[in-house]
Amino acid sequence: TLAVLKDVFEVSTTQESYVVGEGATIVMKCTTVTGQALSDIRFFSPSGLLLNGAGSEEVNQRVILSSVSQESATISSVTYSRTLTLTEALVGDSGAYTCEATNEENVKSKTFFNLNVEAILSITDALEAVFQQPVHMTCLATVAVLASSDVTWWREEPDGNVIQIISETGIEISQEEFGQHLLRSVLKIEEVDSLHTGTYSCRISTSSNNFQADVTLAVLKDVFEVSTTQESYVVGEGATVVLKCTTFAGQAPSDISFFSPSGLLLNGTGSNQRFMLSSLSQESASSSSVTYSRTLTL
Repeated sequence: TLAVLKDVFEVSTTQESYVVGEGATIVMKCTTVTGQALSDIRFFSPSGLLLNGAGSEEVNQRVILSSVSQESATISSVTYSRTLTLTEALVGDSGAYTCEATNEENVKSKTFFNLNVEAILSITDALEAVFQQPVHMTCLATVAVLASSDVTWWREEPDGNVIQIISETGIEISQEEFGQHLLRSVLKIEEVDSLHTGTYSCRISTSSNNFQADVTLAVLKDVFEVSTTQESYVVGEGATVVLKCTTFAGQAPSDISFFSPSGLLLNGTGSNQRFMLSSLSQESASSSSVTYSRTLTL
């Protein structure tokens, strides 16, 4: 007895996985060998979307689909192929794609291939920095697409204007190759203040694309120190004692107040008849901080 099985055909891709950088163009080829005429070869996205280059979906606008072509034939089988070209690849395009071939008897055969799109640029997560402390922002770029370009840094001003950041006093930009495939650029601000709050961007350009990654820097409210000239005083009854309190801050304090051991506000009025309080005075100032003091005389 001779039994002839219905056409069982194979579908294969030239590669099982693709690893590319963001913005790249990928050509994915699907080939099938069948004993019958082929009706179609179709591609599907990781979400199951039919990729035909004609849909209104954003990804289909970046898809170019070739026609099904016959590559070779023997007495018992024919080899067909079709290519899917995906342009301007995005990180969100990553996933498992399906190639499905259908013969004239509507028998389907599938195969899968994986696409991993790596970001050309990645940047430090959102940052919080303490007033007058240093902060670092790190940007990584894929070397393969650099074409000798440098990473540049930008900042959005409060008025919406975007300005390029350059190395200057208090701000340092460094760049070096990191590992075999990455370029690392670091933006360092020596002492942050409230003016540094905002959105920062690292950018890189190739001959055909511009890439940008953003990070938000939040500078915490002014954290300042308060000190006294002495931690303890030992005096005889009837003596006069001068207590001085000094604060080092990035902005003018609204007040310096003194309190008694019982929690009474000592302001030289009311029952505070033996207390004299000086006005708040500025002792020194720099570009980023001011020193203020006040004295209480008992």
